[in-house]
Amino acid sequence: MSQRTRIVLLPVLFWALALCPAGCAEDKPIEPGNGSDSNSVIVTSTTAAPGEQGVTIPVLLTNDASLRGVIVPLVLRQIDPGAFVTSLKLSFGDRMPANGALADVRFTNRYDAEDGTCKSNQTGGFATIAFSDTLTHPVNVAPIAVMFARNRIAGQDLAPGADNSGSFILTVDVSNTTGSFEIDSTCANPSNHLLYVTTSTTAIIPTFTKGTITIE
Repeated sequence: MSQRTRIVLLPVLFWALALCPAGCAEDKPIEPGNGSDSNSVIVTSTTAAPGEQGVTIPVLLTNDASLRGVIVPLVLRQIDPGAFVTSLKLSFGDRMPANGALADVRFTNRYDAEDGTCKSNQTGGFATIAFSDTLTHPVNVAPIAVMFARNRIAGQDLAPGADNSGSFILTVDVSNTTGSFEIDSTCANPSNHLLYVTTSTTAIIPTFTKGTITIE
């Protein structure tokens, strides 16, 4: 999926239904990220030992404008059969600690079934939320998806800048099987896609770099 596709509407569940203050009802244009570094989401690639516990996978955000909302839906898929996560925890850090910027509304959703209808004119994506917290939960299926989302109503914007250690963090235990799995972008029902929302409610699609985790 091209990260530079221009879209006319603002397809964001938490933004459109509940979190946009009065006066934000008008749809705003969505603009592609203007350069590989200025607006980006990078899932860190790393290695782990077979059966290793507590492996941290930072998701690094860069933005060149002040943001009032961020949505990052991700899918974890096996590349090699059996090489996957056995438990997963979602947490915040870096420029967006739990009570920092964009702290008014926070989502850490996990999805265990690829049962979504959020892809235009085709099946795919994720719909049913299995967990919505920052606790550790076992993983018994593949693929699975997660969605990090943050929004401010009356609080602090996310200032322009770049992450050092990851505003969004996945902490996993991995299987004993050697091989690799990847963490890529996806979507979650009804229309939650990778998106930055600026203070003027203009939406920007950041460039995205998936991560590969190798168990060796």
